[in-house]
Amino acid sequence: EQLYHLIATNDSVMALAEAMEKRLVMLASKTALQQAIDYAAANLQQHKSAKNPHPQYLLASTFGVDLPMTASVDTPIEDKYRVYGWNGESGDTSFAIGGVRWWNSKSGTFTFRPWRAYGQFLLYFNFQPQGNGNVYVKTFSKDGILISDNKVASFNAAGYDLWEQPIKYVFELPQGGYAEIAYDLSVWNRNYGNGNGSIYVNDRPKSFSPVGYTSTVDSSNQSGIENQQQDDGYSIYPSYQWFYYSDASKQYIQLSDLSTFDQPVKNVPNYHRDNLADQKNKELWAVVEVGKQTVTLPNSDYSAVATQVVRAATDSNGDIVLGIPFDMRAISTPNNETLLYTVAYYSNEVSKSSKDTDFPAGSLNGKHTIYVRS
Repeated sequence: EQLYHLIATNDSVMALAEAMEKRLVMLASKTALQQAIDYAAANLQQHKSAKNPHPQYLLASTFGVDLPMTASVDTPIEDKYRVYGWNGESGDTSFAIGGVRWWNSKSGTFTFRPWRAYGQFLLYFNFQPQGNGNVYVKTFSKDGILISDNKVASFNAAGYDLWEQPIKYVFELPQGGYAEIAYDLSVWNRNYGNGNGSIYVNDRPKSFSPVGYTSTVDSSNQSGIENQQQDDGYSIYPSYQWFYYSDASKQYIQLSDLSTFDQPVKNVPNYHRDNLADQKNKELWAVVEVGKQTVTLPNSDYSAVATQVVRAATDSNGDIVLGIPFDMRAISTPNNETLLYTVAYYSNEVSKSSKDTDFPAGSLNGKHTIYVRS
């Protein structure tokens, strides 16, 4: 300070004096700041490496926290609990498989990859295959390693008033993990197959807040929808004319095309298959009738029990597979009657009741009949 006052009396050195003063102040400030930083860093490191670090000292690591989720079969199926497509604010995205028409098949996979969330999740899937159908859930680790692979539902039925109970399935994901929900279905008759659903949790917080800091979920979970529709056709069915599905053996069983009243088959048919080469990719009408008979021709006592007009469709080869309506597969025969199942196809809308003796005229390739005594 004394030196400063001595040299400051000379105008020529005033500028130098001011520069020296500013430099001394700056150096002192930097030194003090660095000392404070070193002190804080040492304390922070002690807390971070401690067995139970204090959350207020986690600093930036807080902003990468994963959010734990819980769910059960009782989790409410409401938008505010939905997390498929979750972006931290909404989460009302749902998946749908679309309508699948008569005698077609479809399969697809939905990928659920939660963004910075893990734990338990509830899959809700209102799956209506109207025929054969399966739903699978696979879970994977962050590195894509398969953790679990489960068939969570399997269906094998159809009918006007038949509606399957929605699937509720709880699965668990580790941090960074993801799930694949896969389905396949083959529609039998009348109703279109379809399905929709989403994924839910008990509590969908928008942020996670340790002491003093908040990590806001502000990015999409990047859940993708990937549908692979099978080619229309009947490749999944065998080439038999008449056949049924055995749940015991999980396969289709052929029934003889040459059945007669005296040599009937022993199982009720579930399907009839034919080829209509001049009716490719066409939606058709089919008359299906089941009747009872106790004596053979020419003095037949045949009487129709049930008759239905149903829709069907051919594929690009002209093949058609018709499912016998579900409620026509369980006709009682208390007197050991022989059952006759008859099918006829039409290109235009027709009508027939059990009271009508004859089938409508104009069938595409005549009537097809199989005799059954079970």
